[in-house]
Amino acid sequence: MMKAFTKVTPYFVTLLSVVVVVIIAGSSAQADQKKGEVTFEDVLTQAISTSPLVKEIDSAIAIRLAESIETRLRLNPELQAGVGVPVDPAGDADKTQLNLTLSQPLRPSDFGARSAVSTLLSESATTEQKLSILELSQSAYLSYAKLWVLQEQKKFLVEQRDRARRISEKVEKATSAGALGKGEGNLFRAEYQKLRAQLLGVEADSARERANLLKLSTFSLEEGLPLELPPIELVGTSTESILQSVEEGSLPIQTRYELLAKVAREREKLARKDAFPAFSPQIGYQRTEDGGSFVGVGIQFELPFSNRNQAEILRRQGEATYARAKNAYSRSDAFREEVKLSLRSMEALRQQAETYKKEVIPSLVSALGSYEAQFQAGAETVLPIWQAQRELADAQLASLDLWLRMFTARSEVSILLGKIL
Repeated sequence: MMKAFTKVTPYFVTLLSVVVVVIIAGSSAQADQKKGEVTFEDVLTQAISTSPLVKEIDSAIAIRLAESIETRLRLNPELQAGVGVPVDPAGDADKTQLNLTLSQPLRPSDFGARSAVSTLLSESATTEQKLSILELSQSAYLSYAKLWVLQEQKKFLVEQRDRARRISEKVEKATSAGALGKGEGNLFRAEYQKLRAQLLGVEADSARERANLLKLSTFSLEEGLPLELPPIELVGTSTESILQSVEEGSLPIQTRYELLAKVAREREKLARKDAFPAFSPQIGYQRTEDGGSFVGVGIQFELPFSNRNQAEILRRQGEATYARAKNAYSRSDAFREEVKLSLRSMEALRQQAETYKKEVIPSLVSALGSYEAQFQAGAETVLPIWQAQRELADAQLASLDLWLRMFTARSEVSILLGKIL
């Protein structure tokens, strides 16, 4: 029984190391939270510690490990006992006999095949546990990222709303003095009300996403507590090192597919061995009233006239073919190119978002400030302010959409590789 778990230990050590690193990182993040800022490490630490979804993963892994044990175990021996009583009136009615038969059902796969499958199932279960926790962390990452985007969207909507209200009040005064027409006043009043409505939409989206994050991590965000920008850099790695790992076949996702291919191959072998009939060696003992004792040996086996395990063989053949194809793809040039293109897309989105943040939006803010200053100085129209504000709003929304797409791409690449970037 211990043999099937000896190879599991390194995987559990690796997983434990990941959790410890996250908890250590989370301890410093907790200090940031006390200062009034939430980080993704706060969320991830609590998710790993208390999320019911982690327990769901543990439950699924327990089922896999139970399957490993079940596969390895042999069938129980059988004992048959009986008493024979003479029924011939002419015979000796008082002479009875005792019959005992001990048998051990055996399958051809009991001799090595089941042990091999059991060991691989244990290793595969632990790998699946690590990757399932990774997928949970990426779900929490995306939820946190969406909340950060909504936070930033709320900030600029509040700024735009306050600006629209401020300009609207000044336009109304200018309209009363006859310097501007009613149309311009109505334009800014409508803009103000539209921004108020958009803020309500952001509040609704934020509440829904906070509920989703709570479900994923049990982390309850306090209203108004600022969120730190989610991780965006490649920490401790680079595109070149990732591609090198693909070449070497050392990525966790490649390990997963390799193990699944081995499991499928051994299961197919097991199914083919079990196409031969099971058999039961027997030893019997008989004792009669007159003191006679007999010992006999024998064998019992199925006659495979109709069922030769065809259905199971076909099922395992299909699984093995699919698993081999997945494993081959994970080590192919095509997979390397997929990883390379995914990383390139993620980096391009990050650079585009940074350009909006550092170049586009500051220029539009400056232009809007200039137009507002001109209006304060007595300009006869406010349309440039309205147009500049709309341009700024479009740029802000485009910027946040780029950030969200970048976060999504990063999460997808992490799952593709089987490791957190």
